[in-house]
Amino acid sequence: MFKPDKVHIRHCVRLCFDEGKTAAEARRIVCSTYGEGTVSASTCQTWYQRFRSGDFDFGDQKSSSCTNGSRSDFDNNNRNRTNHTKKHDSQLEALLVKNVSMTVEELAKALRVSQSAVSHRLSAIGMIERCGKLMPRELDESSVLSRLSFCLASSTREHAESFLWRLIVGGEKWITFDQSNRRKTSYKQSKRVHIRTRTQSS
Repeated sequence: MFKPDKVHIRHCVRLCFDEGKTAAEARRIVCSTYGEGTVSASTCQTWYQRFRSGDFDFGDQKSSSCTNGSRSDFDNNNRNRTNHTKKHDSQLEALLVKNVSMTVEELAKALRVSQSAVSHRLSAIGMIERCGKLMPRELDESSVLSRLSFCLASSTREHAESFLWRLIVGGEKWITFDQSNRRKTSYKQSKRVHIRTRTQSS
């Protein structure tokens, strides 16, 4: 049976991440394919955290308790990860500037990442999805003034003309009454047929 190496397993976890599966589901899929104990739950959680932060480098991350020589490598990895995240953020912002009505699903397809990764990066840059549209988490001054003016206009209109005055009330109405089950009788041409009417109070 094929025994996968660490990089192959990480690619499998990345595939599950892109398909929107959880870390527990990714571990279950990998272990059911390559055998129990192939990957641990903590390892899947660690890689999911890196993927959500925009770090898709499959190399090993150096420990913070390393020597001075390897410390520079650790700093370089962090710097590369930060640059990678900034690159994704710039691509995300460029798509939003081009079309602000794009949904999280559309952004994920355009960037070839999972929806959870897009949601995480949107939250990091101060954007939030409401009613299928993306908008800033905090309103700018123009948006606040626009909402304030709308609320004041609605309040002024309600005080000037209450909704009770806009109700249409009818007193009574005439309804034509015709008895359909009456007997057949012959009328002379000179005799007129009178239709009885009733009034119905509303």
